[in-house]
Amino acid sequence: MRRLLSRITTIVLVVALVPTLAGSASAAPAAPSADPEGARPVGAGRGVFATLCRFSHEAADDPIAFPGQPGRSHLHAFFGNTSTGAASTYASLRAGATTCRTEADGSGYWVPALYRNGVEVRPVAMKVYYRTGRHESESVKAFPPGFRAVAGDATATSAQGIATTFWHCRGLQGPFAPPGFGPMETPPTCPAENSLTLHVRFPECWDGVSLDSPDHKSHLAYGRFGRCPASHPTVLPSLTLIAHYPIVGDPGTITLASGSAYSGHADFFNAWDQAFLARSVSECLNAMVQCGVR
Repeated sequence: MRRLLSRITTIVLVVALVPTLAGSASAAPAAPSADPEGARPVGAGRGVFATLCRFSHEAADDPIAFPGQPGRSHLHAFFGNTSTGAASTYASLRAGATTCRTEADGSGYWVPALYRNGVEVRPVAMKVYYRTGRHESESVKAFPPGFRAVAGDATATSAQGIATTFWHCRGLQGPFAPPGFGPMETPPTCPAENSLTLHVRFPECWDGVSLDSPDHKSHLAYGRFGRCPASHPTVLPSLTLIAHYPIVGDPGTITLASGSAYSGHADFFNAWDQAFLARSVSECLNAMVQCGVR
């Protein structure tokens, strides 16, 4: 009889505790937020700010790879500075207007034109993330005025690796995405509310001297586990460019002006208001604050 009463008492206590436990679970701290573009989770305490730029114009120009040679490049889609062209310089970009929500950002950003089943599809906008990455606080330096770089391989005929460039459906967050909706090496079939995006991540370790290099890449290197190589000791913001396209459903055959869908790449020509950029790096990246669009 005593054992039976003991069991009954235990059952009553457990039933009584269930609402309390459920309430405690619902009140638990939320998991760290994820990057809404699905590029990478933004871990708690890591610094980030962004700029959002509408599509500006297109041209077969590239002021980094082919300066002063209009029409020499494959077709590019330009974002940010409305004056970006073959003859662009730091001074001309600083004098130009911008499509970026952040008026202090006069930079030029561009990617190759995109075609779906042979028909050009212009991008809608580009979101650009500036992050601390895995580096220590107070270690990141602002891009110097006139800094130029290219990330990704325009000649690639096979996957470059998702650490450099990948395709994704907007808003289907990396670690929280449904199965089959993580970063992809080829364009995925996107739901109606989650349009196609192209992501390109730039190296963040700089040689500390060169504003550019002959191949537009070797003045930079990717860090490993939060450390930069001795040859490139200066930490710059970890830069990711995300181009948004009005493409949902079956993507069909996606090609780029540079070649296949594997040839994703992007260019960056820094023309920020330098004081504003330095302040953003200090207040957001080095302070490990998630600042959003500046």
